[in-house]
Amino acid sequence: MSDLVVINGINVEFEVVGDQTFTTSLDIAAVFEKRCDNIIAQIKALPQDEFNALNFKAVKYKDGKGEIRPCYNLATLFLYSLWVLQVKKLINGKLSLSKLLMKWKNA
Repeated sequence: MSDLVVINGINVEFEVVGDQTFTTSLDIAAVFEKRCDNIIAQIKALPQDEFNALNFKAVKYKDGKGEIRPCYNLATLFLYSLWVLQVKKLINGKLSLSKLLMKWKNA
């Protein structure tokens, strides 16, 4: 099952697999106006531990030219938790709004 949600004018697909909900590195890249290969590079730079294995799953997709390309399914619970932690830092004065927005935009 999947649902579309509009974020920053981009249709982001959320797919339910078992008891988790995922979106793709393609959608994350589109929302933040980044190239997907840059998002993938950041994911690959993360520690290769059990936590990341559960929240980032390597998959493939067919691009507009019909070529098979890599991407990742990202657990939305992880993304939401990360967002909540950043907003808490903002509320507690440990992070300015401009730094938070730049951090998200430059991710």
